[in-house]
Amino acid sequence: MITNLQLKNFIAFTDLAIDFTPGINIVISENGASKIQLFKAFLIQGGPKDTREVD
Repeated sequence: MITNLQLKNFIAFTDLAIDFTPGINIVISENGASKIQLFKAFLIQGGPKDTREVD
């Protein structure tokens, strides 16, 4: 589970820090406010990991 996210010089964010609470968190902003880039950061930070072993 991601509890916080800190972005520095990531796409549209020069310096952003967000703390999340347990449960459901909702992101609301105006159109064009870089919500998609925020979700891309989630994928990079906490996306699924490949757990297969390499021979």
